[in-house]
Amino acid sequence: MLSDDGLRAARDIAGKAGSIEVSLEFPTGEVRTHLADAPSLIQGTPSLAEVASSIRNGRLNVPDFLMKRLREGCGEFLVSPELPETGRFHGRIRELDLMNAWFMTEGASVLSVKGIAGIGKTTLLTRAAHDWMKTSHVFWRGVREYDTAWSLVQDMSVFISSAGGSNLSKAMGQHRVDMNALSYILTNDIPGMKIVFILDDLQNANEDTLGVVRLLCNSAMRANGLKIAAASRKYVKLADKSKSLDGEHLEITLDGLDSESAMLLLPAGIKPHSDESRDLIKKTSGHPLLLKNAHLGLSADGQLSKYVREEIFSGLSKEEREALEALSLARAPVERDQLVRLLGLQ
Repeated sequence: MLSDDGLRAARDIAGKAGSIEVSLEFPTGEVRTHLADAPSLIQGTPSLAEVASSIRNGRLNVPDFLMKRLREGCGEFLVSPELPETGRFHGRIRELDLMNAWFMTEGASVLSVKGIAGIGKTTLLTRAAHDWMKTSHVFWRGVREYDTAWSLVQDMSVFISSAGGSNLSKAMGQHRVDMNALSYILTNDIPGMKIVFILDDLQNANEDTLGVVRLLCNSAMRANGLKIAAASRKYVKLADKSKSLDGEHLEITLDGLDSESAMLLLPAGIKPHSDESRDLIKKTSGHPLLLKNAHLGLSADGQLSKYVREEIFSGLSKEEREALEALSLARAPVERDQLVRLLGLQ
């Protein structure tokens, strides 16, 4: 906890940060910005205090800053600050064994984890990554709708150079990526480095970003030491099907938890191994997020509301949505003819 003097100093820095200009030195070039905006431009979004205390003569070497930040508590290998902490983990023993076997197998380069929202993709990858970080650098990145090829390669470049490898700046122009140069660097300039690139929420990637991801997959299949793992709500083609048959590409589709593991996620008030608990697990198919919120309602967890909106409602036609909205007002089953009249379809 900050002392009174420390708190006053922090407030003073925050107040002045909007008017102080600094230079951020990336592998791809220098960026001039205000101190207040600097943390948002740096991978991992460090605190304003971290950035301010590391600036010397108005400049910050971002790779050196990240190397120091990443190495704290990580020993020999670097880990992205974005890697989530491991929380409660239940079940998925078979999937975890498959993923760890994939990680340990030379020549196995690409891993795809697919499943609907809330099924546990991020939790599973996080659990596996905390095992992998003991013997490999781990780059973790959540993919966003507004990402571009350039923004993804920029973060990869900072991480690789912080880990002591060749940076990717030679493949980067003014907000564009030279894919041929990037392929050459990944395949020839950093082989031997043990890095696993983990991309979460790959369903958000546009074609521009997917081009980099697929190139990374192809490079990993040719360069010893590189691996890529990705999680997505839908199928995203990362490699030819023949690669799956050859063992280079492992594909895992997540279903609900097994009954015993699902019992550990039951809401308070439901007795494990009771008829009520078995019925609930059957109705939710062991879906972790649905189990967690079964007795809480949509308003209790924004994730559940988001799940229904993105995974169910978005897939309905306009007519189906209108029908569902109309039925939500009814307290009893509605006959089809009544629904037709209600919607004005006759």
